[in-house]
Amino acid sequence: MIRLALAAGMLSTWLALLLLGWSFHGAVYLLLAAALAVFPWRLLRAASAGDGDAADDDDAERRRP
Repeated sequence: MIRLALAAGMLSTWLALLLLGWSFHGAVYLLLAAALAVFPWRLLRAASAGDGDAADDDDAERRRP
């Protein structure tokens, strides 16, 4: 959860700086890259894979005679 909060904070800061017009000669995009690097991608993939497997198991049980 800490990584998610940190990534959300960096994305918010990036968007605020971008909309204010402070790009620091493109260095603000390093903040975007850092936010994407910190984001917990593995947890997102595990959560979506776990949901699909449970639905497939339920459907298989219903089809059995």
